[in-house]
Amino acid sequence: MVFKSKSEIFVADERQALFRNLKDGQLVPITLDDFYQEVADVNLLPSVPLEITSHFDNARNVLVYSWYAYEMSAVAEHHVYATIEYALKIRLSPLEKKNNGPGFRHLLQQAVDCGLISDSGFAIYHARHWQTERTPKKQASINFADDQIRCRILIETLPTLRNSLAHGSNYLNTPSNALMTFELARDLINQLFQPEETSPQT
Repeated sequence: MVFKSKSEIFVADERQALFRNLKDGQLVPITLDDFYQEVADVNLLPSVPLEITSHFDNARNVLVYSWYAYEMSAVAEHHVYATIEYALKIRLSPLEKKNNGPGFRHLLQQAVDCGLISDSGFAIYHARHWQTERTPKKQASINFADDQIRCRILIETLPTLRNSLAHGSNYLNTPSNALMTFELARDLINQLFQPEETSPQT
């Protein structure tokens, strides 16, 4: 990707033309309207603090602009990983005691240990046929009897993915996979800030 000329700032990246959506039984090119709506549909709950929602929306804006500059999707993913870490810090700050440091992995571990996030709270796992469930090689090494197995996997993988972007790499996802990262972030952050249940009136 080269620096875009001023006249091409709002010209779609040619690689976007490679992707298709299934509509009425036909594969049709994805449009900017399609892509924008997919990103717009990944929302945080109203109960999430404004500073986290703003941080998340910054990442969504960058992802939308990847329509014009394909590599911006990696920048967007990096930012949304930072949003997850920011949300964990805010949510866990009242619970913090002596620990091994404020690192991303530690924060994820603490959120799982405190019951703030769980496998059942990730809508993405219910909405999609998750790869670990349909890949025989992975099935053999994963204990699905553990009802927190996906959270334990995230504790290991999210910091690694974040670090690969933070410390320089040629990492580049497809738009649909980048969107899945945002869906994962949405589900995790929404779990951290679940609205308190309204007490029934008597």
